[in-house]
Amino acid sequence: MASLKVAELRSILDGFANALEVNKADMAAVRGLRDLCAMFFGSEAKTVAAFLKAIEPVAASTGTPGSPRIASIEPVLSSLRVLMNEVAKKDLNKSLNSLLDTLRKNADVPIPVFVANVVSAPAPKAKGESKGKGKSKKGAAPVDDHLVDDYVKRLEAALGDDAKFGPLLQELQADERVAQAEAVAIASRFYGRTAKSTSRPKALERVRERQVKLMKFKRQPSTSGRPAA
Repeated sequence: MASLKVAELRSILDGFANALEVNKADMAAVRGLRDLCAMFFGSEAKTVAAFLKAIEPVAASTGTPGSPRIASIEPVLSSLRVLMNEVAKKDLNKSLNSLLDTLRKNADVPIPVFVANVVSAPAPKAKGESKGKGKSKKGAAPVDDHLVDDYVKRLEAALGDDAKFGPLLQELQADERVAQAEAVAIASRFYGRTAKSTSRPKALERVRERQVKLMKFKRQPSTSGRPAA
């Protein structure tokens, strides 16, 4: 049996939100469900299992008072799971169970905060990948870990702010101290899964890619007021 894709799960949740709206269900729950679906942005081709595993370490943080919590939409998702129990394929039911488990662990997190954290999280590191202080290959120049640490720290601080991130990226690109090895190390720690053979320009493009991905998500219009299909 083929593994369920994120795009399929998102389609089901969107359709369920539309059905709830047509039947005049709690609009706060409908909005919350649609807002939650934004976390799938950019991950549609992944399997649900891989997606949920990747977001496990996403750090929760507090939001503004009054923001809808994940707990507010757990009842409607539980209802969907019960509804699907007898009619849906085993893989869909398993995916819904896993999604509910993940959301219950983050029940007190505001939906907008959780979604933003998921979308902006760097890709998980490959097994055995160094966090910055690995051994260099024999004959290769050692990586300047201090320089890498400094840039990663500054990039994380500027993430989500184009006015700060743009000039910092230009500084990084022009910094002659950042050779191919440093560029790969920075990309690996800031974005994730960057092969050691990656060229300097491509590694720095991966650094830019994380900012672009986050800003594209932020500029998406809210789907809360979208009319039913």
